[in-house]
Amino acid sequence: MRALKFVRHKRKQFDPTKAKLVPQHKLEIWPGYVTAVDTFEGGLMLSLDVSHRRLSTMTVLELMRDIHQAHPQNFHKKVKETLVGKVVLTRYNNQTYCIHDVDFNLSPKHTFNRNGEEIDFVEYYRRNYNITIRDENQPLLMNFKEVLVAGQTKKQERTSSLIPELCYLTGLTDEQMNNQNLKRDLITYVQVSPQHRVEGLRKFLANVQECEAARKVLEEWGLELAPDVLALEARELGLETVNFDGYQGSAGVSADFSRDATNKRVLTAVPLTDWAIFYVQRNREEARTFLDNMQRNAPNLGMNILQPQHVVLQQDATIEFQRRITETLTQNPNFSLIVVISPSQRADLYACVKKICCFQIPIPSQVVMARTLNQRNESKVRSIVMKILLQMNCKVGGTLWSVNIPMAGTMICGIDAYHDPAQKASSVTGFVASTNKYFTTWFSTVIIQNIREEVSRSLGNAVKDALMAYRKANGTLPERIFPQMNYKNDGVGDGQLPLCEQFEVPQLIEAAKVIYPNQEPPKLTYVVTQKRINTRFFRARSQIDNPAPGTVVDHSVTRRYFKDFFLISQNVRQGTVTPSHYIVVWDSANLSADVVQKLAYKLTFMYYNWPGTIRVPACCQYAHKLAYLIGEHVKREPSNKLQDKLFYL
Repeated sequence: MRALKFVRHKRKQFDPTKAKLVPQHKLEIWPGYVTAVDTFEGGLMLSLDVSHRRLSTMTVLELMRDIHQAHPQNFHKKVKETLVGKVVLTRYNNQTYCIHDVDFNLSPKHTFNRNGEEIDFVEYYRRNYNITIRDENQPLLMNFKEVLVAGQTKKQERTSSLIPELCYLTGLTDEQMNNQNLKRDLITYVQVSPQHRVEGLRKFLANVQECEAARKVLEEWGLELAPDVLALEARELGLETVNFDGYQGSAGVSADFSRDATNKRVLTAVPLTDWAIFYVQRNREEARTFLDNMQRNAPNLGMNILQPQHVVLQQDATIEFQRRITETLTQNPNFSLIVVISPSQRADLYACVKKICCFQIPIPSQVVMARTLNQRNESKVRSIVMKILLQMNCKVGGTLWSVNIPMAGTMICGIDAYHDPAQKASSVTGFVASTNKYFTTWFSTVIIQNIREEVSRSLGNAVKDALMAYRKANGTLPERIFPQMNYKNDGVGDGQLPLCEQFEVPQLIEAAKVIYPNQEPPKLTYVVTQKRINTRFFRARSQIDNPAPGTVVDHSVTRRYFKDFFLISQNVRQGTVTPSHYIVVWDSANLSADVVQKLAYKLTFMYYNWPGTIRVPACCQYAHKLAYLIGEHVKREPSNKLQDKLFYL
């Protein structure tokens, strides 16, 4: 990559000479690639995918001046909130640095020792880079990095002081992340079609062949790149039938059944007779729109919903919502659900509602943004309310649809973890387990612990609780347990796979033995799912396209020492679909590869927040939603009274 003059950032390489400007947002896009070399069943291979890096055309100093203009009173605080944790690029050497602090006591006029000479930053940049620093009073950005020093066994901390005038933010700020116009404009640059993606990969291979320096590097190692991307055979699983109450319909080749999901009767509808809706006076019209649409459309879904108790607030302060919700629920202990219409997008109000309803006074809750109901397009409002209706039915214990999964006597588990970036010492693990033969009802619990503690010990207790919940629902214990652990990143997950087998699997087996003291313990099939991977597959027919949902690849590019496969379960209308990687870590049930693959695909239909397939099995996504809700907003274990409901949707 050095020979091609690419700039490296972590595992990705970017070409600054091919940058594309997005002037209306003061951004530029660097095209590049993410690369990895590994040994697979088909031999030594280069994993290659197209990538992009977003870079501001504004300097950090310009951004700081904007912050000063908007927040002159608490300028220092706002600058640190905006910049600390962000990555910047210095164009004079194309290096990236993470900002760990902003030192307002330092400036470019301060000196440091370089090779025995005291020199200030102004003179240093003039001598070494022929750069004239214009603002000599700007503060300095601080980067701290641990590096190995020759002759030392321990890493030493190295401090880099950076000049804001010479730094450019990479990625997007929080404000930009919430800018819908910016997101829409960026799609045209970064959402690459399968055809263009393959062309980009072939262009890279051609560039290597045409670059003498790059060829020489490969020759020195006795290597050469193949002239084209790898061609291999895949297979497609069959079409799925989706079951509703009194109706069965095919999901079709696109695995999309949204029309049926909003027009057919749900599998199990729970009557909503005692409930409340909270809103401020100025959102009275949005509340009326919401309830009118509910009353018109609930019968189509087989749902019986009576009028709620209205709680109208005069103020939109979070503390006022807290007081009225607590007061109302205390006076009405038989309520089965509450709906809160939030006047604006407010994380504090959302967290307040969830804290009250998850453990103080446990009850399923639904928070609805007022602006989503305040739209002229009536069909769009109807669609939004229909989705909320389906969510509400799930939260009070109802079920929406099912697919045919002939694995009676099996308990499927989903496991996912959330790590709070503000509290790096702790983590939340979400755990869910199916409690019926249709895989439509789920037990849930969370594990909150120090990140250094072994999750496997707590996982054993979660499995015991899940087995008892299964026995309570079915009158018997399951014959098979099928845990699926969701690992976020390819590469990171690989290194942890031996730990699953050495620590987590034995703990699960021991936990099962406690519940099965005088009988044969259940068979265990433990699967790890990786969804943020760089492997891509393309269907080559008359043109390059995305593979159809249900496409499986289980050879050549799979791991040499694992029982694994790739599954494309989603249908995407724009860009390139991302497969998920499934690795069977343990299988005392001796299930065939075909059974594991079909089960994984069928479970991607069972996530009740989306009337189609998702990227991972529903159990993994439920565990993810649970862990995120508790870790991000609630911050403590939810009440056991909610364990049999999808309150976290």
